[in-house]
Amino acid sequence: SEEMRLAIRLVATDSTKQAFNSLNQSLDGLKRAAVLAVGAIGSVLAFRDVIASTQRVGEELDILRDEFGLSAAQAAVWNVRARVVGLTTEDLSATMGFLNRKLIEQIPLIEKGASDFDKWGVRVRDASGNILRVDEVMTNIIERTPQLAAGFQRSGMAMELMGRGGKRMLDFLMIGEDRMREFLRTAKEWGLILDDEGVDALEAFTQETRFMNLQ
Repeated sequence: SEEMRLAIRLVATDSTKQAFNSLNQSLDGLKRAAVLAVGAIGSVLAFRDVIASTQRVGEELDILRDEFGLSAAQAAVWNVRARVVGLTTEDLSATMGFLNRKLIEQIPLIEKGASDFDKWGVRVRDASGNILRVDEVMTNIIERTPQLAAGFQRSGMAMELMGRGGKRMLDFLMIGEDRMREFLRTAKEWGLILDDEGVDALEAFTQETRFMNLQ
């Protein structure tokens, strides 16, 4: 009935407002960035474009968070690192997925000290002998890469541990700590480093707006 449809719209609108209010707290950085962009290039950045950009960031972080058990802040660091060298979230997800499978499959060899990780000098166990998380192993690969000779050794390790996509990860692996800190500082100022509450708010807002589009 028309009354039922009206009631649904009112409830959806109210939910969308609640989701937006929660999201709004996570938009401060990007809104400041929008103002800076307007001042810098003399153009008008539509607020809906800021919303769309923020939603994309939230969706990317949610993918990494769900697939690898990362916090939103941890996922954001990896996502920024990938983006600055031209990799997509999907590229990063596929590579870390391969690495995670490799890690699981080689547990028997890891216990014997005869795994591919041992071959390349990449630490995959903590002081108690427990297998590290995939993001921790990736951090150790990043630390190990500059210690290898450029060319065959670096690409060989990347491809053996991360699959055919590993070769594309070399620039990702070779970003220095100082430069990465600069990237992260800027990303934080632009609101691209979100916490779990921010990503949850974005997810809720996106779901509510998609539901409104069904009306």
